Amino acid sequence: MLGLRTSLAPAARRAAARRLLASEAAVLYAEAKNVATITLNAAASRNALSLSVIEQLDEAFVRADGAGCVLLLSSSKQFC
Repeated sequence: MLGLRTSLAPAARRAAARRLLASEAAVLYAEAKNVATITLNAAASRNALSLSVIEQLDEAFVRADGAGCVLLLSSSKQFC
């Protein structure tokens, strides 16, 4: 699993994997003037929904809870 040591507990492995993938986030989040923008950013996989993407989308929508409007966009031509 992404070259992580297998001696780590499963939760620690998942957290480490998230940190490794953070530089290549599949979901981007921005907020300005009460408008949250969530962008699918996994063009290589054509923005396919995976467990990681679903978790990142969930986190983004939780962050957007107080926004007046949420825009869901894609950084490429593909939009799941």
